[in-house]
Amino acid sequence: MLMNKSLPLAYIFLMLSVISASAQITITNADMPSTGDIIRFSTASNTTTVNLTQTGPNQTWDFSSLQPVGQSLDTFLSVTSTPITYLFAFGLNSNLAARGIQLSSIGFIPVANGFSFYNKGTASYRQKGFGAEVNSLPVPVPYTNDDDIYLFPLNFGDQDTSDSDYAISIPGQGSASGNQRRINNVDGWGSVITPYGTFSALRIVSTLTGEDSLYLDTLGFGFNLPRALTKEYKWLANSQDIPVLQINTTTNLQGVETVSLIKYRDSLRVFASLPESGLKSTPLRLYPNPISVNDEVTLDWPQGSSRSLELEFYSLQGKLVSRHKLFNDASIKIKLSDLQIIPGAYIVKANDGVYEGTSRLVVVGD
Repeated sequence: MLMNKSLPLAYIFLMLSVISASAQITITNADMPSTGDIIRFSTASNTTTVNLTQTGPNQTWDFSSLQPVGQSLDTFLSVTSTPITYLFAFGLNSNLAARGIQLSSIGFIPVANGFSFYNKGTASYRQKGFGAEVNSLPVPVPYTNDDDIYLFPLNFGDQDTSDSDYAISIPGQGSASGNQRRINNVDGWGSVITPYGTFSALRIVSTLTGEDSLYLDTLGFGFNLPRALTKEYKWLANSQDIPVLQINTTTNLQGVETVSLIKYRDSLRVFASLPESGLKSTPLRLYPNPISVNDEVTLDWPQGSSRSLELEFYSLQGKLVSRHKLFNDASIKIKLSDLQIIPGAYIVKANDGVYEGTSRLVVVGD
């Protein structure tokens, strides 16, 4: 009787593939974003039920049922591509910038066109500060102490703590300062499944606490605002640049933890269509497309019965982002920065009261 000698070998390969799929990985600076990266991610509803208690070695986290409700882009660029004012503040200590800032304490100050500045080195990935336009002027805000987002190499069981702080003064309006403590804990490894795919990953939980101080010139006094306890649950995979999945939560004074953000790396998706308006349809052409956020987009539009043209930008899930009235002409040039449009994918809708047209527009960073 002949035996199938290839069967044991097949089992060996199968076992090796299973072990490889769930092997513990190490995260280094090579797994962080670089200049020129434009990375698409989807967001899910904050009300989605998720299990954040599951952790430890050799886990399988299944988030494949997440339903995307919107998409956006993380855009990374060189410090030299930001306004020259930031170059003086961050040119010697930062090698990466990203569009956008997240800082709750400056809500009383009108800011626009924000940038976050980072240093990606062999030993760490840390934020060096941020910058934003205040009253149309770029204002750099370097951190006195850096925010150590990751220390490398990052392995299961690693823990670290960093304290960061900032201060900003706005003549005639007020000032703000703040401090933050970040405690990182790599508490799990295994496979994470999202609608985008399956990845070998490390889970890192960042616990953020801090306080902001505000002083308002108009009122002549200041006050302190403790920050809500925030946790960032992030699943990091090799060569993915950003977390393949991130879930943020906040905890109130009663100790109730509530999900505030669910985002995951993803491919382009098409979401809900826009509501019908009853106007006559006409072609809408936007070019160039894709277009840089600082360039002019040209809109070709047949002249209708009105000299006033309404232009609306919607997110891909159908949410109105901005609305503008324009002078109706055969060829209209629009500077996106004047409309405060940020990088992302949009559905653009135009109408002159008689005709309407709809088109897709992709806006990228410099």
